[in-house]
Amino acid sequence: MNLLLVDDDAYVLEAVKNTLDWKQLQIENVYTAQSVRNAKKIILDVPIHLVVSDIEMPRENGLELISWIRQQDLVIKDILLTSYAEFEYARQAVKLGCFAYTLKPIDYGELEELLRKAAAAEQEELERLDYRRYYDHWNQTEKSRKESFFRGLMLEQQIPGQKDLEAALERYMLRYEDSVRFVVAVCQLYDYEWAYNDLGMGMLVWSMKNVLEELFDTPDTHVECVLSHTESSCIVVIKTMGEDALYKIGEKGKNLIENITRHFRSNCCFAVGNVCRILQIQESFADVAQMLDHCADGEGQVVMQQDFVYKEADYQPPNWQIWESLMQESSSIMPVVNEYLDNLVKRKSANKEILSRFTLDFAHTFRLAYQKEGISTEELEEAGYRIHNLKDAIHSVKECKIFIEKMVGEAARLLNEKQQSNSVVEKVKRFIDENPDQEITRESLAEKVYLNPDYLARIFKKEVGEPIGVYLANQRIRLAKEYLEKTEEPVNLISIKAGYDNFSYFSKMFKNMVGMSPKEYRSQFRK
Repeated sequence: MNLLLVDDDAYVLEAVKNTLDWKQLQIENVYTAQSVRNAKKIILDVPIHLVVSDIEMPRENGLELISWIRQQDLVIKDILLTSYAEFEYARQAVKLGCFAYTLKPIDYGELEELLRKAAAAEQEELERLDYRRYYDHWNQTEKSRKESFFRGLMLEQQIPGQKDLEAALERYMLRYEDSVRFVVAVCQLYDYEWAYNDLGMGMLVWSMKNVLEELFDTPDTHVECVLSHTESSCIVVIKTMGEDALYKIGEKGKNLIENITRHFRSNCCFAVGNVCRILQIQESFADVAQMLDHCADGEGQVVMQQDFVYKEADYQPPNWQIWESLMQESSSIMPVVNEYLDNLVKRKSANKEILSRFTLDFAHTFRLAYQKEGISTEELEEAGYRIHNLKDAIHSVKECKIFIEKMVGEAARLLNEKQQSNSVVEKVKRFIDENPDQEITRESLAEKVYLNPDYLARIFKKEVGEPIGVYLANQRIRLAKEYLEKTEEPVNLISIKAGYDNFSYFSKMFKNMVGMSPKEYRSQFRK
C-alpha cells in the first residue's frame, strides 16, 4: 500500500516517517507533501491508499483535502491530525466520513494502531469493489494512457508495425500526426543512496518525474511521459516542436544535472537520443540504452547520440596474482584499482561490459584472498559485501571505485575483528586449560578480557565450535581422567581438584561424558 503524509511542518513529516515501522504495517511507499496543493498532485499521479493529514495548514487545510478526495470518488482511508481539540473540527471530520481523528502531539503507538486498522479497512473495501473503481481514475487520465502506450512501445515491444501502432493509439485514445517528432532520453542516477534513504523509492521516483516535467515543458518541447525504468533510471519521451529543439534539450539536461546535485545530493548522466518519428521510438530507446552501456565515464554529463562515438574495447585484466597479495589493505589495493580504472577512462574503454568483467574478476579474486585468511563468503556477506551490489558498480567508473573501496574496507575490518577475537578466544582457552579447578563463569571470563559476556560467548562458540560451558566441562573431565589414571588419590578429592565441589554432580557428569563412573574408569588402569 502507498501512504501520503501531509503537514506544513517538515519536522513533523520527518518524525512520523522515521518513527513508524512501515514494513511491519505493510506500507511499501511513503509520500510526503507540505501543502494541500502538492498532496493533490501526488494523489493524481500515484495510487494512494492511506492519507495522514494535519488540519491546520496555510491556504487549504486538511478538511478541504479530505473533501476534495471525496469529490474525486477515490477509495482512500484518511486520518486527520490537529493540535486543537475543537468540536467543530471533529464534527466536520465525521461529516466527511474521515476514518479517524486524533490530537497532536502525536502518540506514535496510537497512530500505528490507527494505520493498521485503516489499512485493513482499505483492503477490505478494495476487495469488495474488485479494484475496478479504484483504478478507473488513473486509467481514465490522459497522462496514464500515455504512460501505458509508451511503455508498451518501448519496453514491452507490443507495437512492431504501423497497423499495431494505429490500433494502440485508438485503444489508448491518443492522436499523433505524422509530422510530430520525438526525442527519447534516459536519466541515469548515481550516488543516490542519500536520496533513497531520505525520500524512499516511491517519493524519489515521483520527485524525479516532476523535475523532468518542469524542465522540459517549454514552448519548443513537451514531456509526453516519464517512465521508471530501473531503480536508478527514468525514461523521458519528449515531443519536439522546433528546429533547434535537440540543442535546447541538451542545454536543459545541464540544468537537470544541477538540480539533481542540489536537491537530491546525487549525480546523473542524461543521455539524449536523436529526433525520431513515433514508430522509431523503440529503436531510439535501444540506441540510448546502448550509448549508456558504452559510457561508464558519463557521470555528471549530458551525452548526445548525435555526437557520441562508439569505440570497441578489449578487456585487459590486471595481474590478479599480484593484486591478490594486496587485497587485505585498502591503502595497498585502492591506488592500483584507481590507476587501472583511470586508465580505462583515458583509453576511452570504460563501458559497462568491461566494468562488469573487471568487478566480477575482482570479486572472485577478493573471495579467494580472504578465504586463505579463514574468512568464508558467508562471513563477508554478513559484513556487508554483496555480490548483487555489482549491478550498481558497473554504472560508472566512480561507482565501481566506491563499491570496491567499501568491499575492501568492510572485509579488512572483519579480518581485524576476527584476528582480535582469535586472540581473545585463545586467551580464554589458555586460562581455562591452566585453571580448570577454579570457579569459572562466563561473567568472570568476560571480565578478564574486557568484553560483554554475551559477545564473548558468541565469538568463543564461533571460533571453537562449542560453548564455553562445554569446553570447560571437557577440560575438567580431562584433568579428572589424568588424576584417576596416574594417582591413588580418593575420587572425592579428585572431583574437587577438577573444579567440582559437589561429588555426586561430578560423578554424574563424568559418567555422562565418559560412559562409565570414575571408579570404573580407574579400574581399567589397575589390572
